Amino acid sequence: MITYKKIVRNNAAVEKDSFSEKKRIFDLKIRRRGRLKFISHGFTLIELLIVVAIIAILAAIAVPNFLEAQIRSKASRAKNDLRALENAIECYILDNNNYPYVQHAVGPGIEWQAPFGFPPGDNNYAGGLTTPVAYISGILWDPFELESEEGGGLGPSGKSHLYYERIGWGFDQHGNRWNQYGSGVRAMRVPVDGKGVLTGTAPDFLSTNPADVAVRYLVFSVGPNKSHRVFFPDGSILVRSRLSILNRYDPTNGTISPGCIVRYSGIGYL
Repeated sequence: MITYKKIVRNNAAVEKDSFSEKKRIFDLKIRRRGRLKFISHGFTLIELLIVVAIIAILAAIAVPNFLEAQIRSKASRAKNDLRALENAIECYILDNNNYPYVQHAVGPGIEWQAPFGFPPGDNNYAGGLTTPVAYISGILWDPFELESEEGGGLGPSGKSHLYYERIGWGFDQHGNRWNQYGSGVRAMRVPVDGKGVLTGTAPDFLSTNPADVAVRYLVFSVGPNKSHRVFFPDGSILVRSRLSILNRYDPTNGTISPGCIVRYSGIGYL
């Protein structure tokens, strides 16, 4: 016999089951949405490739500009230090009524390095720019390290002092007095079309005649080209002389311009 109470209980059970099923379906939908929401926070392969491409483009723009700024900064430093080196040499000349000695090589064997101390292995001759009298506070290093092995007596590449060059008395890398071609002095390379002027080009030759050189001395850095010399595209030597207009750094030709950064005594930069 079906009573009213049984009908109510049955309806309640049905409603409870229906509620439980609805709740189960609702929870399932929520979990699915959560998974979809989580998945939507990731990146597709296309998005990652786009990001990588953008980074590569920015690097291609930024890196050359950074390297160019670095080279310009070194060139500016070299010019300031060469001016200081010239001032120290002029003070030395005033005190000693003579020029500092020139040297063939120091340390790694790179010629024309400025003489800051006594000649190699010999303290009996006049000192340099820091010893025994300090005409400058310390050694001035070339911001551009010599890269190319120049061959001959110039030795390997490496870090060097700034350079000081003139036809004058000096020492080789062993501390022996120079006696080049029986002249008793170190020779300089002079353009064949540039005797007594600073407008020569190439080729050049070794001279021990001061009249062939338009300045008393010069100081220089190897510059961004990192070589004493300027070369043809095939690697052969175009010019060696720092008196040649072909061996002068020119920033208008680009930051990796061939040629040395040269300061001429009493003139400055050309």
